[in-house]
Amino acid sequence: DHVTCDPSNSDGCTHCAPLTSSVCCDIHNPDTLLHNNIALPSKITHRSRTVKYEMGPCKFELRDALEEWRELITKRVYGDLTLNDYGPAVTMPDSVLDRIIDCAHHHKISTTDDLCKETKWSAVDCFGSDVIAIIQCITPVPVLQPVFTTVTHP
Repeated sequence: DHVTCDPSNSDGCTHCAPLTSSVCCDIHNPDTLLHNNIALPSKITHRSRTVKYEMGPCKFELRDALEEWRELITKRVYGDLTLNDYGPAVTMPDSVLDRIIDCAHHHKISTTDDLCKETKWSAVDCFGSDVIAIIQCITPVPVLQPVFTTVTHP
């Protein structure tokens, strides 16, 4: 017993005494949970839904440009050995490449924030602006011309 170790102290020996917690559980005092500053997760942004489509020459050109860019970046960042051993998917996974092409077809990506939302690609901060530039070069967003109608009064 810890009291017999140190009879001069009413609480007993401080070395072998059981530790008491300063935090009570929520069963005994539910209000203690209200005082904790627990950050709730922020709202998750979901990807856009894209419908199936037939890839045309423009989309094949975009795929070729992005694949060439992936190889170049993989070689520059990780070296020839990594490119040969693991391929360009080290820089950008094939699933992300496919998603970018699908979203570019539907004009869902115009900023790095859009790219992050649509792909959840971990390297958006490093390479997102490069990818946006390639998308905008090959599949620019169509500019809609305003339609004016004139109303004639009799």
